[in-house]
Amino acid sequence: MASRKRVNMNIKEILDFKIGGQWLVSPVAKETILCRESFTQEHRDIEKMVLKFASERIFPNVKEIEKLNENFSRSILKEMGNLGLIGVDAPEKYGGIELDKITACIVTEG
Repeated sequence: MASRKRVNMNIKEILDFKIGGQWLVSPVAKETILCRESFTQEHRDIEKMVLKFASERIFPNVKEIEKLNENFSRSILKEMGNLGLIGVDAPEKYGGIELDKITACIVTEG
């Protein structure tokens, strides 16, 4: 008969050891995790602008975009540039507006 080896662990080690559903209530990382609930007002305003632009200019014109109409694509990109949606997180010295990565993700996702 195989003998079971007893493992001596202190309470911290036991709590750090993920068993059963404990992982559901344990932190996943020491870093802060981004979620929409932690957006600043500026993030929410930019998200609203991006979603409005997408719903008014992108979605209604999907067929035109898929035709690869160069003139139309250029006009959309120009509008995006005028709204500050291109080069969001690029440094100003390269023509960007140097906003944070969260804003860049909001623009990309929209």
